[in-house]
Amino acid sequence: CVACLYPGCTNSTAPNFDPNAIFDDGTCRSDFICTDEEAINTKASYDGCTYQMVQARQEPCRCLYSGCGNESATNFNEDSNTPCIDDVCCTFIVGCTDPTANNYESRATLGGGCRYGRCMDPGAPNYNPKRCCSDPPNDSCVCFDDGSCFNPPKPPP
Repeated sequence: CVACLYPGCTNSTAPNFDPNAIFDDGTCRSDFICTDEEAINTKASYDGCTYQMVQARQEPCRCLYSGCGNESATNFNEDSNTPCIDDVCCTFIVGCTDPTANNYESRATLGGGCRYGRCMDPGAPNYNPKRCCSDPPNDSCVCFDDGSCFNPPKPPP
């Protein structure tokens, strides 16, 4: 039954080896060619790649995908195996990443500019003497009086 035969490359060392092939149809290659249109090396040819190297995605026997490889970026691409240099293609949201700050930004991927409000009047009973920012103070942290100070009325004499 000719229809029962599955043609393909039966050479297990060829990069296009087909483990399902029953008979060799002469299509075995000695080089690897990336055929994924999303890759940046589509149709690039590399000699010396074996099926095992292609399956293991070893250099240079793999399709290459460009993009942001920084997990902190909003445009992180988990398929990227050739990330851009110095994150120049990555997008970050700069904002306060401390959930205890008044201006916490839950979408921020790079920290900075946190603001901490509290009572700063040493005469008020709810005065908070603790430092707002880390020690030593940093430029991206701001303490401010948030208007929460209260001074109870003094008892009559």
